[in-house]
This record gives sequence, structure tokens and C-alpha cells, in this order.
Amino acid sequence: MTALAANRLVNIVNEHIGFVIDLPMGASETIYKGAFVSLDAGDQFGAPLAAGEVFIGLALEKVASAATNGADTIKVLVGGQFQQALASIAQADIGKVAFASDDNVLTLVKTSNSCVGRIVNVPATGTCIVQMKTPGEVSGAVGTTYTASAL
Repeated sequence: MTALAANRLVNIVNEHIGFVIDLPMGASETIYKGAFVSLDAGDQFGAPLAAGEVFIGLALEKVASAATNGADTIKVLVGGQFQQALASIAQADIGKVAFASDDNVLTLVKTSNSCVGRIVNVPATGTCIVQMKTPGEVSGAVGTTYTASAL
């Protein structure tokens, strides 16, 4: 998979354990529905996730922002559970940390990627359910250990 160029359907497994925020967006950003959303490393406004940025949650709508930081907001699910494809995922991976390399791709590789949450189920081959972390659960550099106690 590669970065999103259109909306995608994401199976939100349990939104009741998360919450929705209106996140101010960066200037001239397009975030697609279903995208992983981050705080842009440059201006700290909402943007499609790029590897190494702080993961915030899942976009619940598509928004193309104006040319001014903070002029638009996007609804983002924070802290819930979602289901997504992850190549080579296995039952033995339950409990491992999931990372994102862009606004659409999950991986188990932490190097240079953004912590998204923890694998809580593998319902089918190549598919996992992730419990999203909430902002602030992990601090420090990319790849900081995401401990079980953080859940």
C-alpha cells in the first residue's frame, strides 16, 4: 500500500472506547477519510501521517484545508479500535506494537515509523485489529517503547 489518494473504508471495531476531536489542520493539506492523522513535524497542525510524526487518530471525513494553518478542522477518532490489513500478521503478533509508515500503511517495524497502537486481535490471515494509542501515551523519539501499562 501507499499513501492515500482517495477516501478509504475503515472498519472501526469499537468507537465507544475512543473519542472524536475537531483537530485544527495545517495549511493546504488534504486528509482523506480513513487516513492516519498526525501532527505535522513542521507546524504541529493536523496532516496526513508521515513516518516519524506524532500519530493522533483516524480521519472520519475528507477535508481539503485552506491556505492558512488552523483555518479548517477535521473530525478524528482518537483511542478506538480499527481493523486493517497488515501483511504477514500472525496470531503470535497479538500484543505487539503497530506502527505506520504513512497515512495508510501499518507495519510492525518501529524504525523511523510512528507508533499507532497495539495489536489486540488477528481475526483473519493478513488482517489485524489495533487498539489506538492516545496522544501523550508515548513520549520521546520515534520508536520509544510503548508499554503494556500505557493501555
